[in-house]
Amino acid sequence: NKGTAHKPWRTKCMGSSLYDDYGLLPLGIHHYLGSWESYSMRNDARGRNYTTWKKRSALMKWAVTGGVDEEIVPWIFGFIQMVGTQTAQRLFQDVGLPKINSQTQKSNFVDKSLHLKESKTQVQKPASNFNGTFSSCLLFKDDNHRLSEWIAYHYYALPLGYLVIGVDSSTKTQPKIDKYWREHLNIIILNETQYCDQGDVEKCITKENDSSERSYRKHQRRQLRFYQACSIHLKEEGRTWTTFHDVDEFVSISEEFDSNLNSAIKTPGFVEKIIHRYQQNGTSTSFVNEKFSSSCIILSRVLYSSTEDPLLLRNHSFPTWLDKDRFDTLRYLHRKNPRLHRGQAHDGAGKAIIDVSRLTSNDLKKRGADTGTAHKPWKTKCMGTSVHDDYGL
Repeated sequence: NKGTAHKPWRTKCMGSSLYDDYGLLPLGIHHYLGSWESYSMRNDARGRNYTTWKKRSALMKWAVTGGVDEEIVPWIFGFIQMVGTQTAQRLFQDVGLPKINSQTQKSNFVDKSLHLKESKTQVQKPASNFNGTFSSCLLFKDDNHRLSEWIAYHYYALPLGYLVIGVDSSTKTQPKIDKYWREHLNIIILNETQYCDQGDVEKCITKENDSSERSYRKHQRRQLRFYQACSIHLKEEGRTWTTFHDVDEFVSISEEFDSNLNSAIKTPGFVEKIIHRYQQNGTSTSFVNEKFSSSCIILSRVLYSSTEDPLLLRNHSFPTWLDKDRFDTLRYLHRKNPRLHRGQAHDGAGKAIIDVSRLTSNDLKKRGADTGTAHKPWKTKCMGTSVHDDYGL
């Protein structure tokens, strides 16, 4: 009966399958493993290693059975048009890592810009509210090489207006946030002493002598505590739709639901527009209508392999200053698995979008494991299926 990171509040996601086929809903999540160098930057309790990455990344083209998918690519042109070339150049200067041989098992690359001397207790109080209607609860651990792309994309796509970042206690770096984002987003940065309950902090922080199993349990506890604390904060701030997904995941439109996908993704706030379309106008698909009228929408994930094909984007005219190989959304376009029948094309359990304004006082009274898990921080809002223990590997 526990919630998980995929269903943060169980009662808001009752009956929602975590394994729905990506094509059954108009929205889904693109999940990128990226290069080995990028993947290995985060060394967490789930046991990331080269063997796991190589198995999931499907480097050989024969192992990739999901086909090519360029549906997300147009976002970059829409974003540049929205913020202007000069601003885009500035915001993208720290995106990604330099391209290295994908067969390299060890990387000696060190980006000095990632090692910031910021206080772990840093909290920035937003000066004002912005127009972005969506909020996000995002966990951070040595993710600066992916953070710039993730923020830019979701600021444009959702649109993101309020970002709460939970810094993992074992991170070696702190979030690097450009001044532009601090001026255009409400951003709060919290550490474990702020999102874990006062009497629970010791159970959240990983120590050097912790066993692998104990480290993993603490990792799960931190995820859960952060998602719950973030949800409560956002409800108090009067926020509504909130995403609970990782820095290597991008919410996008499913091509099966929009024949003019290229044009849709070039429009700022296309995710919100999709939700409003199905909430207000309804749809001939009762399944979609039911899902989008709830306070919790479970979005299935599609895994993109680390296979590259430079010829795929030859029809796109990218600016000469843009290094597309630094962007996961532009570099990796091969779906590892095909979109087949329910439960066969997913990449593990899905992730939740929850309207936190609909959390009740009863939901908020309880915290901790009895309320949910990292994938379902609030059981009462996301009742339903259990998830794989190895999610995220």
